[in-house]
Amino acid sequence: MLHLLILAAGLGRRFGGDKQRAPVGPGGAWILDYTIADALASGFESVVCVVRPEIEAAVRRHIEARFGGRIRLALAEQTLERALPPGSSPPPDRLRPWGTAHAVLCAEPFIDGPFAVANADDLYGPWALGALADALRGGAPGWALVAYPLGETLSPHGAVNRGLCRVGEGDVLQAVEEVEAIRADGSGRLSGSRKGYPVALRRDDWISMNLWGLDPTVFPVLRAAFEAFVRGLGSGDDELALPDVIGTAVTRGHARVRALREGRGWVGMTHPADRDRVAQALAERGEPLG
Repeated sequence: MLHLLILAAGLGRRFGGDKQRAPVGPGGAWILDYTIADALASGFESVVCVVRPEIEAAVRRHIEARFGGRIRLALAEQTLERALPPGSSPPPDRLRPWGTAHAVLCAEPFIDGPFAVANADDLYGPWALGALADALRGGAPGWALVAYPLGETLSPHGAVNRGLCRVGEGDVLQAVEEVEAIRADGSGRLSGSRKGYPVALRRDDWISMNLWGLDPTVFPVLRAAFEAFVRGLGSGDDELALPDVIGTAVTRGHARVRALREGRGWVGMTHPADRDRVAQALAERGEPLG
């Protein structure tokens, strides 16, 4: 059985609200409805949503109302206390979730086979889910990542952060590094920053939009990384990102990831003004069908 794991516990600070539940599609559809519909069409049977406890009931009602018994649905709560190392406790002033690596770790009890990881607020397109399903069913060793051309994932309304991929022979991922504040200048040239240093970018650079194909062997990797992160935590607002954990495993030779260059047609909401563009794209698709 193929599982689709949707990360829907974020706070949406730059967007200014709970964007994973924004009714931007026909009939009040959420972006994640289209990801679920595309996954069903590609052969996924199980959906696991990682949510904050306060939105769990609303997310369950929404998905069950739209997809009924066509999927096996589970919801995993991401709380600050879940999956902490023994003897650890959250900083008393911490409000933010621990990050996307921890979110995936929270879903471990519901995952017993290969699975895709997707953000709730990204519309990846049916091609991406289809390619990922084929890769997960293929049984080839290692994990997978659907890569997108950077130029197709920008916002005209502000800067974005993206995982810049270095891909080697045989489409094997060699590294993925977070680049922040990516934007185009007046002449269309792209730039961003990595670890505080400026980075020149090209529109055809391959980037990660957090659409991964994994299996349960990732959970020990995530657990070890999260335990080290919590024990070495400096700022109370730091987060542990899934691409950082997988990227570290790749560069150390502990993981093999195939880059599937099938990403196209992405839309998503980073800034409030992105909503109109997403609504237009969803209107062109019509209501999501399960």
